[in-house]
Amino acid sequence: MILGFDSYLWLKWLHVLSSTVLFGTGIGTAFQMWFAHRRGDVTAIAVVSRNVVLADWLFTLPAGIV
Repeated sequence: MILGFDSYLWLKWLHVLSSTVLFGTGIGTAFQMWFAHRRGDVTAIAVVSRNVVLADWLFTLPAGIV
């Protein structure tokens, strides 16, 4: 296989994977925040917000950078 094509294929898969993680994390955190706000419990909103920020740092930021 030609080196350029192989590199392109790897970059394409990396892009698809990081885009999937970015989209999935965004949908998941939005869903969690929506449910916490619907419940109206301030403690639950604080806990979910803390988890959303952690998920953003662990998943969304690296996927966005890639």
